[in-house]
Amino acid sequence: MDVSLNKVDNNKHWYGVNKIDDNDWKIIEDKIINNPNLNWQDSFIGEIDNNSVIKKANSSIRSSKVSFFNYDEKLDKLFVKIISDYNLLYSGWNYDIGGIEDIQVTRYVEGDFYDWHIDASRWNIVRDGIECNRKISVTVFLNDPEEYEGGEFDLEIHGPKKDVRYESFKLSKGSIIVFPSDKWHRVRPVISGVRKSLVIWFSGPPFR
Repeated sequence: MDVSLNKVDNNKHWYGVNKIDDNDWKIIEDKIINNPNLNWQDSFIGEIDNNSVIKKANSSIRSSKVSFFNYDEKLDKLFVKIISDYNLLYSGWNYDIGGIEDIQVTRYVEGDFYDWHIDASRWNIVRDGIECNRKISVTVFLNDPEEYEGGEFDLEIHGPKKDVRYESFKLSKGSIIVFPSDKWHRVRPVISGVRKSLVIWFSGPPFR
């Protein structure tokens, strides 16, 4: 599946939005949505200590349940193909990407949210002996917007001269958003219902 461009700002492509095709969506349903063995835990904030990520709870910034899905060949191939195509063929980013992190499934219920943040770290980290940082972030909507109130995904892509510095999304099930990991974004509080999403990060050697 190709992720097409839909926003252009000063000849730079800040994000891509598209719909995952039926065959790829079936893999996500089988592996994640219909998986009864997901291990749910309270969400946390990652902090860097001695080049390692330390997980700390911070309910003033983030409230939700998360489950991490370890390596799966079909899922990895699916998302590596999508992101490689977008990174190299459509966005013009051409980031040096080294690997995909564990896939995060997120569940927001009434009152849950994730305040403004970026996914890239202020400091580089070391994984498997290699220094790296997050470069591309991915959000996949796992249920339809009619199933919850609130919970909009906001992505800041406009500069300070704009009245509104972000785009807001509340997309149909199977929609995917791809954006650089250093862009500010948030999930607004869920007012009612349940919001479900998939979050994926692609890391690579630090920018020089």
